[in-house]
Amino acid sequence: MTENQEKVNSLDEETNQRNVREPSSPARPTASNAENRNSESCVDEGRFQFGNTRLTDGAHPGIRTESTNEPILRSLLTTNLREDIRDGGFSALVSSICRGNSTPSNSVRDIAGVLALRRRRRSQTNNTANDYERLEKLRENSNAVVWRASYRPTNEIVALKKLISDPASEGICGTALRETQLVKSLSHANIVNVKKTIFGSGEEAYTLYMTFEYITHDLWNLENVQKVKFSMSQCKNIARQILCGLIYYHSEEIIHRDITFPNIRIDESGLVKIWTSSLAFKIGGSRRPLTNIGSSLCYRSPELLLGKTSYGTEVDMWSFGCLLAQLISGTPLLLGRDIADHLDKTWRLVGSPNEILWNDWRSLPNAANIEICNHSSSLKTHLQKTAGITDTCVDFIKSFLVLNPEDRCTAANAVNHEWFSEAPRPCPNIDLLSGLKVTSQLSEQEEKQ
Repeated sequence: MTENQEKVNSLDEETNQRNVREPSSPARPTASNAENRNSESCVDEGRFQFGNTRLTDGAHPGIRTESTNEPILRSLLTTNLREDIRDGGFSALVSSICRGNSTPSNSVRDIAGVLALRRRRRSQTNNTANDYERLEKLRENSNAVVWRASYRPTNEIVALKKLISDPASEGICGTALRETQLVKSLSHANIVNVKKTIFGSGEEAYTLYMTFEYITHDLWNLENVQKVKFSMSQCKNIARQILCGLIYYHSEEIIHRDITFPNIRIDESGLVKIWTSSLAFKIGGSRRPLTNIGSSLCYRSPELLLGKTSYGTEVDMWSFGCLLAQLISGTPLLLGRDIADHLDKTWRLVGSPNEILWNDWRSLPNAANIEICNHSSSLKTHLQKTAGITDTCVDFIKSFLVLNPEDRCTAANAVNHEWFSEAPRPCPNIDLLSGLKVTSQLSEQEEKQ
């Protein structure tokens, strides 16, 4: 813990007694209830007093200060204080600034006062992770842990996600803030929507949590554990709803990067929802270098395997093609032991790359390390082994499994493909899980598996 951070912690008790008040307020009331009332009003109206500097919430051009001799306070004015205090972004910014060695001591004292105010607000609204009883761990990776949890005051079942910060950093890391901001901006029927962003308590005071609507079923559990076999009409319904979610992501310039079986959820009404993982990224107008790790190996596009760091939403469409083929056949389409083996299986399935079909593939970082044999596509033959699959369905899947990313079918075009119009038509949502032996709770043996 840095010296400045220790200074902030040591000031907590003292600053809990201070009142953050409007500049025009009279002498500070002494009663604790009056202090809380004034503090709440101060937060709602978005005006704060930092020493000799007055901060006014409002449109950015209208923010005024009486003193501009401290750059740290000027940097705080670039955000909307009211929303940032409620959503945690302001606390994270303050925590980041407090870690700097050049922070003026009086600014640290004033910042600690705002943090203390935030703690009082959280205690009054019971809006911390301790308000959720963790019932069952659903998944865990290096970025997050997700539990099935119960909100104690109402017994509402939610998915509670803890964002894991880099152990080398103090406070809230930028990756967690980016993920929180992105997920909170999403709102669509085919996407698992966030309910709240909350903080931990005690030693986890700077740990971010998010609560999501809890959805019992996911494709991986249904097919691999509960051995559910979907009919072609049910597969069409699932595919169409996934495409609707992808259209929304891509229209918002967001790459999901993790379209996999575990991230496709189905609720009891038959509504299919995509879980937004920590790999999701908003590309905006820039194409700065991105990580090429992407999704699980069996859903990862060849350009990512070859080390490409400048890409767009076309990587999601390759993943969707692999997912759809697996959904219909019941087995993964591509499953290599490692990257080299997976690429070899890809060439054997969809054909080897060449300069005519994919003119810049040789320029990718890992292309020089890959031995290429002259394979022709066997995808159609492979897919036709599945009973009930039609030529239209084969063509539909092939439109996503194209080596050149620029030639892949987009989600907006795919949702209107003729495959959805031919018999059998997509079933209604209410029939998606009907007639299937689906259980909400697994046996101990199934949980171990």
